[in-house]
Amino acid sequence: NVRINNIVASNASLISSSITGFPEHCVENVMISNVHITYQGGGTEKHHQYEVPEKEGSYPENRMFGHYLPAYGFFIRHAKNLTLQNITLSLAQPDHRSVIRMDDVEQVKISDLKADNPASDVPPLEIIHGKNILIAESYGWDKHDTFLFVDKHSKGITLMNNDLSAFKNIIDEFNKSALKLMNNLESR
Repeated sequence: NVRINNIVASNASLISSSITGFPEHCVENVMISNVHITYQGGGTEKHHQYEVPEKEGSYPENRMFGHYLPAYGFFIRHAKNLTLQNITLSLAQPDHRSVIRMDDVEQVKISDLKADNPASDVPPLEIIHGKNILIAESYGWDKHDTFLFVDKHSKGITLMNNDLSAFKNIIDEFNKSALKLMNNLESR
């Protein structure tokens, strides 16, 4: 069990906060709360499209996956029972990557998220191979096209009590059946 709280950081690099296990060896039972991080920004569309290698034999350090990751805030892969609570993520300059990318995750709760939007049409949140994910009480977004991308392998995604009024679409058309909406403020 890991608990991290009350963190303030500035001038964070293109290497976002990474919570990463390995296939069949998930990071489990992590709670991160009361965090405010200001990132340099400057991530490009090329950075967003980066396929992060597994690197199972590498020493676990911040550059093991390269000098950038495909999300500016959190890159989460091979994780189970994860909570992110009261998280504020800011950008010093525009960034073309998503805010949070989750890949092969299960039982994730994100609440009280406030973040700067990506500079391009990339959805702020991306879920790939995700199961049983709750995103609640996110707010403070600027006008943007789509809030969430969910791939065809994901299921059990719930959005609850979020202010999504700045978004034209809540979810990419690709996998609406994976999504349950509860008491969100939506655009009209």
